[in-house]
Amino acid sequence: MGAKFETYSPTCSTKKIGRLENFHWVKKPKKIPVVFTRDEAKKVLLHLRGKYWLVSSLLFGSGLRLMEALTLHVKDLDFTYRQLTIMKEKGENFVMIS
Repeated sequence: MGAKFETYSPTCSTKKIGRLENFHWVKKPKKIPVVFTRDEAKKVLLHLRGKYWLVSSLLFGSGLRLMEALTLHVKDLDFTYRQLTIMKEKGENFVMIS
């Protein structure tokens, strides 16, 4: 399934060069997601301190998205039940993470 295009000279826009037939678009390669192994994640976490370690640990350990981790409040943490309450960004859904 090729496309047909009429081309013009780049120096003279009124001069026709001819037709390009059987022209095929290049397909973009599929992106393969990059996933850390446990050892790689531990090595990264060893080099972080303070709030960067805390947010990165939440991202890795609980599977939170970046904005979910950055918008957590103290009221979202339940230390008794060891749970996080996450408000989904799209809609009024709550997710409990143990």
